[in-house]
Amino acid sequence: MPLPHQVTPLGPRHKPIAALTLLSAMFMIIGCSDEPSQSGTTTSSGSGGAGGGGGSGGAGAGPHSLRVAQYNIYFLDTSKLTGVGPQIEAAVQVVTRFNPDVLAVNEFQYDVEGTPPPPGTINGSGLNGARLMDRLNGLTQGAPYTHHLITFGNSGVSWSGYDGATDDPYFSAAGEGSTPGMFNYAIISRYPILADQARLIVDVPWLALEGHSGEALELATGITVPEDYPLFAKGLLIVPIQVGDHVLHVIANHPFPPIAHVVRPYRHHDEILGMKLLLDGNLPGVDPLPPDARFVIAGDLNVDPDDGDALPGTIDLLFDHPLVIPSQPSDGYGSVGHTPEQNTQASACPSSSAPDPSTENQFQLDYLMPSTSIGEPLGTGMFFPDPTSTDWALACEASDHMLLWADLPW
Repeated sequence: MPLPHQVTPLGPRHKPIAALTLLSAMFMIIGCSDEPSQSGTTTSSGSGGAGGGGGSGGAGAGPHSLRVAQYNIYFLDTSKLTGVGPQIEAAVQVVTRFNPDVLAVNEFQYDVEGTPPPPGTINGSGLNGARLMDRLNGLTQGAPYTHHLITFGNSGVSWSGYDGATDDPYFSAAGEGSTPGMFNYAIISRYPILADQARLIVDVPWLALEGHSGEALELATGITVPEDYPLFAKGLLIVPIQVGDHVLHVIANHPFPPIAHVVRPYRHHDEILGMKLLLDGNLPGVDPLPPDARFVIAGDLNVDPDDGDALPGTIDLLFDHPLVIPSQPSDGYGSVGHTPEQNTQASACPSSSAPDPSTENQFQLDYLMPSTSIGEPLGTGMFFPDPTSTDWALACEASDHMLLWADLPW
């Protein structure tokens, strides 16, 4: 059932900026075939879901607002996308409840068949992208999704420059992951994705960044970053989408968390620095965004402003950028940390038993931040339900991260 947006003015960082009252709704998963249509189109149509978008995807003047969503769906691999299981079914229900026009997904598996493609590959016709899109179209109450894009980045790929005699073993892989194709991105859209203009940046050398942390890492640990070792552990994704008369640039990133290895906090910090340099037009070897580009930063950036193990000031590189509006929903039911209402991750999930999330870690890790050229969101929200409600079982079944959405003026 469509609901009116409830909009409040943007406040300072870490303060509530919007609220949306949700009516609970029951949905049933509609079955879908194992092999989706390669055209990626359906004949279904609708008027939009709970407070959602539902744009037509046509080439007219565009909608008055555009709903964008960010969702890290816990290791969404081929077996889940081709099978029937509670996690993928729950995730599809969550997405279609909020009915975004554009969806950015983390932890998405690129379906490798035979020899893996080179890192940096962007595929607008990949099977797994079509599989997710078809599942969403099987349940959406809005206009159908007609465009998808998936990526193949550095995760799980060996680094060819590794020298076992001199380099720390961390540098044997360009990006961590047990197999090539893990931990990639998917973009699902009702509007045309300009795939021939999309970029997945995987080969910028870490030490080429102005202000990099390589020297600080060496001073603290004795570990030297090898020359030409790549900065981005998965890749920095820039996807232009034609929405009416304007182009939305989705900038997606998913650095590995700054834990578990002494190199990680420094690389993590510098991945966020790399995003800042992109916005400045100073990321080495990378063409800048067009002047006055309309963009939205979407991703599990694995950095909490107040808690966790990131280097101090990491997220401020984006929060304080003059082109970025540091919006963050504050309507969640988190219960741990300095700003629990902004937590987007619960370590107790994913789980089919609806555990009490207060018993384990929670962090604010996921972000949707529009450019000042777009303007302040008309509304924002997240799906971190009250753990005493029936919705909590759905959210926790789907992922350890919560879906974020933002209605952008367009």
